[in-house]
Amino acid sequence: MKTHLAALLFAAFTASALAQGGALTPPGAPAPTMRSLQEIWDKVSALESLAQSQQTQITQLQSLNTMLTQQYVMVQTQNNQMLQNAGLPLQWNTALVNETPPGVGSASSLAFLPDGTPVVASVTLNGLNLILETLNGAEWQSEVITTGTGLTLPSLVIDPAGQPVVAFSDNVNGLRIARKTGGTWTLSSVDASGIAAKAAYDPAGRLRIGYFVVGAPSMVKLATLTGVNWSFETLSSDVGITLACSLAITPTGHPAVAYFDQVNGDMKYTVFNGTSWSTTTVDADSTALTVRLRFSPTTGHAALAYDATDLQGIRYASSDGSTWTVSLVGVNGGMDFVFNPLGRPVIASGGTSLRVATFNGTAFETKVVDGTTSTGTLLSAALGADHLPAISYYDSTGQSLRFARPGFVGGN
Repeated sequence: MKTHLAALLFAAFTASALAQGGALTPPGAPAPTMRSLQEIWDKVSALESLAQSQQTQITQLQSLNTMLTQQYVMVQTQNNQMLQNAGLPLQWNTALVNETPPGVGSASSLAFLPDGTPVVASVTLNGLNLILETLNGAEWQSEVITTGTGLTLPSLVIDPAGQPVVAFSDNVNGLRIARKTGGTWTLSSVDASGIAAKAAYDPAGRLRIGYFVVGAPSMVKLATLTGVNWSFETLSSDVGITLACSLAITPTGHPAVAYFDQVNGDMKYTVFNGTSWSTTTVDADSTALTVRLRFSPTTGHAALAYDATDLQGIRYASSDGSTWTVSLVGVNGGMDFVFNPLGRPVIASGGTSLRVATFNGTAFETKVVDGTTSTGTLLSAALGADHLPAISYYDSTGQSLRFARPGFVGGN
């Protein structure tokens, strides 16, 4: 390094001398000596040593910051667990996930990685960006999955290898999936006419997608990815225009789909028993904009929540294996739900504000989580590894994506 610097300095002095008619020193300046060159080399060497020392300090501080962040998250998690063990309720908290570009999170889907890390797939309000957010310690990190036109309604799942997979649709390609492998996102087409998808993996590792098909007739279909090949089944035809379609896997590993039949005005449920499909009407003479199907962890029976606009409220329907019981939960708004460890439904809803309604064994108790006006539309709910419910949702006022859960939430 010093030899290179000496050569450069000598060349610079020589060029200066030649430019001045052959003089080896600038006018009025002493001729360079080996001593003066040595002093310059020593100063350069000192600066190099200082830079290396500062870089080492920066690396050490970054490592310390990472360690402190991990310890902070661990302490918060332990505090949550101690409060739960003591039977004390945890306070709901909210955090900003992302606000760039404006409108991010207008529709979102929440899931948890195998290590308990929350991840959120969302689209921007203008439908031009599909984005994945990952909580890294105490901060959310954002990456663009893809761009397009009319991107809408993502459904995020975690594959058997622990990697995120997003089903989504756009105006050009219809229903597609995005898969992350080795840090790279790859896109593949599923159905050029498909929209409003809900995805899940079955115990055999096959990706299942329940979705609505725009056409004449309109249909509810199931797509199954086995290896690299897709297969398709039509579950219902001529259901009208509906975005209310939800898929879940039964405790025995079979697909089930809840959907709204707009033509007949019925909320329906269809399930595969390993040989054939069986369809029942859950709620006749109803309407729905959204629906979510899940299975109780305690009884194994199906349950669904949906936004029944004709009755001016969200409804919850549960099955005992043969009969459906339907109850009114609350006012209108985008909604999703999960089961808590007691097997009781926790329903998140938004619109005028973000609310959570928890069944106490007799009735639903509702509390406001975020009272910001026009908050919580097209939200998503999931249960974390700590068995606490979590919600990703859109804040219309701030045009931003937010995250809520009891206890520690990370972010800002």
